[in-house]
Amino acid sequence: MSRSRKVLAVLAALVAAAYLGWRITYPGYEWRQKLTIEIDTPDGPVSASSVAEVAWWATPKILPEASPRDWSVRAEAVVLRLPDGQYLFALVGSAHLVARAVLFDPLPKQGDPYLVPASRMRRFNGETHDVPPKHYPLLVTFTDIADPATVRRVDPDDLAATFGPGVALKRVTLEITDEAVTEGRVEAVLGWLDSISGRLKPTSKRYADELTIEETLYSIHFTRI
Repeated sequence: MSRSRKVLAVLAALVAAAYLGWRITYPGYEWRQKLTIEIDTPDGPVSASSVAEVAWWATPKILPEASPRDWSVRAEAVVLRLPDGQYLFALVGSAHLVARAVLFDPLPKQGDPYLVPASRMRRFNGETHDVPPKHYPLLVTFTDIADPATVRRVDPDDLAATFGPGVALKRVTLEITDEAVTEGRVEAVLGWLDSISGRLKPTSKRYADELTIEETLYSIHFTRI
């Protein structure tokens, strides 16, 4: 072996060792989760799902106030079309936290309260669990699907108030899965989404505590792909 090849081999080994050491010191975990919304309607039950990919990893704590962990998520809202042509959207929201909340109650007492659940998430692969109401995603609809400013919050306890008699939320479920991440379903319905640079519902209000929930929504609440 030539000298240059030996040098390259040593450098490659050092890089591999450094990477392995980094992963051991700062581990990362990822999984895919499927959120399913089931609705009862006068025409029978309907349902829709969306698969998200979530990752959590440890980070160097350089400053005292710095977080020892970080996260990422690839997800889009659940899009459910009702028999009368109206749409219900279950927003992305806290997709990076919902599996932890549903599958780890109470939380593990030892170790990092976020990374320890993340490290154990794949043990639940293939299991379907009901999401309790306190962890439901934000539900919205549009009075005019072509106009983002007509976004309207939907009460999960009273879908009939928005969609008419006989429409009710049956259940919300979560499953850890190996299915592909859902992409394109939101944009297929909300063709204007990519053109939104600010809030869906513009407002002149200056302070956050003055805003309605509808006035806090951006495109990122519908898709983070």
